[in-house]
Amino acid sequence: DELFQWIDPEPLAAASMAQVHAAIWKDGTEVVIKLLRPDAADQIEADMEAIAFVARLAEDRLAKSGFSPTEIVNEFREELRRETNLTIEARSTDRMRRSFEHDEGIAFPRIYWEATTPGVLTIERVKGRLLARTPYSSIPKEIRKKIIQNGARAVFRQTLELGFFHADPHPGNIFIHDDGRVTFIDCGMV
Repeated sequence: DELFQWIDPEPLAAASMAQVHAAIWKDGTEVVIKLLRPDAADQIEADMEAIAFVARLAEDRLAKSGFSPTEIVNEFREELRRETNLTIEARSTDRMRRSFEHDEGIAFPRIYWEATTPGVLTIERVKGRLLARTPYSSIPKEIRKKIIQNGARAVFRQTLELGFFHADPHPGNIFIHDDGRVTFIDCGMV
């Protein structure tokens, strides 16, 4: 009640680990709240134990193949643990936002730290169209060129200059704007 004027009880989106709700911040700004499901970490750990068991069984049989199933499972487990701490996603998003704050064609949402915890992430609500839901033919050719230029510049700068990059930049994590700007969301994997 101290931070939000309103929170929509119906999620905008829901996935296996989290769901997202529209909300209004205390000053009237539209925000989005990402909530980790209460049992997500426990469910992931139980699933990873089962996968680790199978990996241990396969370890000896695959030893000569050049990779270790157990090491792969451990790496995957660690990445999933990172994804179930939303403050890590918040820090990554904030770092990206600061890195591109002077590039008018590329954006990342602002973090509302006062309402962000390991289980809750509050970010500014991105206005625009989700690329995954936008028919290609509905985007004018000159705007498509700007979107491609901005997206490519973002990826090349992240990978070649910053050495820190959005590792899940699929069309469901990219908003496009009528002027060709792009906004990336969901920096859970970087």
